[in-house]
Amino acid sequence: MGTFLHLMNGGAGRLAAYLAAHVFLCLLPAFFIAGAMTALIPKAIDMKAIMVYGLIFTPGLVIDEKLVSSGRIPTQAEIRQWMQA
Repeated sequence: MGTFLHLMNGGAGRLAAYLAAHVFLCLLPAFFIAGAMTALIPKAIDMKAIMVYGLIFTPGLVIDEKLVSSGRIPTQAEIRQWMQA
């Protein structure tokens, strides 16, 4: 029984160390990236501004003042194509 408890304590410690490393190395950078995207990519919340583009369904994507997608989430390939055009 003592060996079992010793293994469980060692396993829990390793799990806690893994979770701490995961938060530090993966989640914190992801939060920083999400915050930067929020700060750099404008989001229209004014209904008049949204209606200027003729957007009927959300989500909508406007690039260079032109509505390129509405009512669905575009694929990465579509976004790349729109950005290059």
